Amino acid sequence: MVTFQNFYNEGFKEKIGFLGMLASLAFSTPLLSKSVEPIFNQLSRHEGVRNKVYLDSKGIPTVGIGFNLQDPANRRVLAQYGITNETLKSGLSDRQIKMLFEESLKRAKLDALKFLPDLYKHPVKVQNAVIDMAFNLGYPRLSKFKDFRNSLNQKNYKQASKDMLNSLWAKQVGKRATYLADLVKSS
Repeated sequence: MVTFQNFYNEGFKEKIGFLGMLASLAFSTPLLSKSVEPIFNQLSRHEGVRNKVYLDSKGIPTVGIGFNLQDPANRRVLAQYGITNETLKSGLSDRQIKMLFEESLKRAKLDALKFLPDLYKHPVKVQNAVIDMAFNLGYPRLSKFKDFRNSLNQKNYKQASKDMLNSLWAKQVGKRATYLADLVKSS
């Protein structure tokens, strides 16, 4: 059976280059896992799942699992899947919600890897926490968590969890931040 780990052990990273590796990692969750279900369940709990358009906590039109409808890249994704304004008004199917989620997850993974390029060397719980934060914040806001990144680079997960909770983000998202900090702390 061909697995990512076999490729990696045989110098896969050198064969396709770093960018190719990042692209390949963007399609599995956690970074080295085959299953999308754990992160799907985690993010759907944190973001909620709605088949019709709603306004998020900042007043941004959103659908599915935190799919921001004002984001130009997301508008292109909707067009790619043939999801029209009429479809949004009548409500998305479970399949459409999952497709949009998978597109958002790809971007979140790439953002997480941009934030912490060796993320795949950290425990799966840490990977899931950083991916969740990237999904929620996007890279520009996640990149401001410098102390958190430094603690992760030192593999000081107890301090990293404190760094997460010592932020405006933690105050804004409440239980989500506590849950993610606990994931990191227990690693």
